[in-house]
Amino acid sequence: MSAVVEQIMGMPIVVDVRDERADQEPRHGAQGPASRDQQAAAADFSRGWFAKHKALDSGRSSTWTSGLGTARMVRAIANGGGEHFPASIVLDGEYGIEGVSVSVPVTIGRHGVEEIHEWELSDEEQAALSAAAECIRGAAARLEAASA
Repeated sequence: MSAVVEQIMGMPIVVDVRDERADQEPRHGAQGPASRDQQAAAADFSRGWFAKHKALDSGRSSTWTSGLGTARMVRAIANGGGEHFPASIVLDGEYGIEGVSVSVPVTIGRHGVEEIHEWELSDEEQAALSAAAECIRGAAARLEAASA
C-alpha cells in the first residue's frame, strides 16, 4: 500500500492511495488516483471549510465528530483494520433492497466496503428501511428526470 500525501495548511492530506497487489479486486469498486483538478478542488475546500463552518455558528460538535469518523474510515482503509461502520452503499439484494443506496452496517478495510452485515430486523424496522429506500429511489428518479 502506498499513499501520496500533500501538505495543506500544515496538515497532511492523502490525495492518492494505491494497493500494488493487482490480484486484489475491491468488492464494491474503487476510483483511480485523484486528478490534478480534483486535488486542487480538495485543497481549496480544505483551506476554506472551517471559516464557512464557523460562519454558520451552529454551536454543534458535528465538525469534530465527522472528522473523527472520517479519520477512522481512512485508518481502516489504510491499515486493513476491518472496522465496522454505518455507511451508505448501493445494495444488491441485502435487506431485500436492490439498486439504491441506504445506510447499513458494513465492515471497511483495505478495499473499502468488504462486507455488508444483514442484521435481523423486526417487521416494523424492515418496513421502515424499505420505505426509506423507496423514498431515496423516487428522489433520485425525480432528480434524473429534472436534469434530462
